[in-house]
Amino acid sequence: MTGTTISYTFVCLGDKQVATTMDLQVLTEDAYRLHAIALLRAHGSASAVEVWTDGGLIELIHRDGVRVWPEPADEA
Repeated sequence: MTGTTISYTFVCLGDKQVATTMDLQVLTEDAYRLHAIALLRAHGSASAVEVWTDGGLIELIHRDGVRVWPEPADEA
Protein backbone atom coordinates (compact mmCIF):
# COMPACT_ATOMS: atom_id res chain seq x y z
CA MET A 1 0.00 0.00 0.00
CA THR A 2 1.20 3.45 -0.78
CA GLY A 3 -0.20 6.84 0.03
CA THR A 4 -2.20 8.20 2.91
CA THR A 5 -4.15 5.74 5.02
CA ILE A 6 -7.73 6.27 6.17
CA SER A 7 -9.76 4.51 8.89
CA TYR A 8 -12.76 2.74 7.36
CA THR A 9 -15.72 0.97 8.91
CA PHE A 10 -17.30 -1.72 6.74
CA VAL A 11 -20.85 -2.81 7.56
CA CYS A 12 -22.16 -5.94 5.83
CA LEU A 13 -25.92 -5.70 5.35
CA GLY A 14 -28.31 -8.63 4.99
CA ASP A 15 -31.37 -8.66 2.74
CA LYS A 16 -33.45 -6.65 5.23
CA GLN A 17 -30.72 -4.01 5.75
CA VAL A 18 -29.68 -5.62 9.06
CA ALA A 19 -25.98 -5.39 9.90
CA THR A 20 -24.55 -8.92 9.85
CA THR A 21 -20.84 -8.08 10.21
CA MET A 22 -18.74 -5.02 10.99
CA ASP A 23 -15.06 -4.67 10.11
CA LEU A 24 -12.64 -1.86 10.96
CA GLN A 25 -9.63 -1.34 8.69
CA VAL A 26 -6.96 1.26 8.02
CA LEU A 27 -6.43 1.28 4.25
CA THR A 28 -5.39 3.55 1.42
CA GLU A 29 -8.18 5.23 -0.53
CA ASP A 30 -7.66 2.92 -3.50
CA ALA A 31 -7.96 -0.27 -1.40
CA TYR A 32 -11.34 0.07 0.33
CA ARG A 33 -13.43 -1.21 -2.61
CA LEU A 34 -11.34 -4.37 -2.93
CA HIS A 35 -11.76 -4.99 0.80
CA ALA A 36 -15.54 -4.54 0.54
CA ILE A 37 -15.69 -7.05 -2.32
CA ALA A 38 -13.59 -9.49 -0.27
CA LEU A 39 -16.13 -9.14 2.56
CA LEU A 40 -18.98 -9.93 0.15
CA ARG A 41 -17.10 -13.05 -0.96
CA ALA A 42 -16.50 -14.14 2.64
CA HIS A 43 -19.99 -13.41 3.99
CA GLY A 44 -22.68 -15.08 1.91
CA SER A 45 -25.50 -13.53 3.96
CA ALA A 46 -24.44 -9.99 3.00
CA SER A 47 -26.28 -8.36 0.12
CA ALA A 48 -24.28 -5.11 0.34
CA VAL A 49 -21.46 -3.42 2.24
CA GLU A 50 -21.63 0.13 3.57
CA VAL A 51 -18.26 1.89 3.67
CA TRP A 52 -17.90 4.62 6.32
CA THR A 53 -15.19 7.06 7.35
CA ASP A 54 -15.19 9.77 10.02
CA GLY A 55 -16.96 11.98 7.47
CA GLY A 56 -19.91 9.59 7.05
CA LEU A 57 -21.09 7.03 4.52
CA ILE A 58 -18.92 7.17 1.39
CA GLU A 59 -20.23 4.24 -0.65
CA LEU A 60 -22.75 1.40 -0.66
CA ILE A 61 -21.36 -1.57 -2.58
CA HIS A 62 -24.00 -4.12 -3.66
CA ARG A 63 -23.28 -7.80 -4.21
CA ASP A 64 -24.24 -7.52 -7.93
CA GLY A 65 -22.90 -10.93 -8.94
CA VAL A 66 -20.02 -11.18 -6.45
CA ARG A 67 -19.91 -14.86 -5.56
CA VAL A 68 -19.04 -16.35 -2.19
CA TRP A 69 -15.47 -17.66 -2.15
CA PRO A 70 -14.49 -20.28 -1.38
CA GLU A 71 -17.65 -21.99 -2.51
CA PRO A 72 -19.57 -23.61 0.37
CA ALA A 73 -18.88 -27.36 0.60
CA ASP A 74 -21.68 -29.58 -0.66
CA GLU A 75 -23.51 -31.28 2.17
CA ALA A 76 -23.60 -35.05 1.66
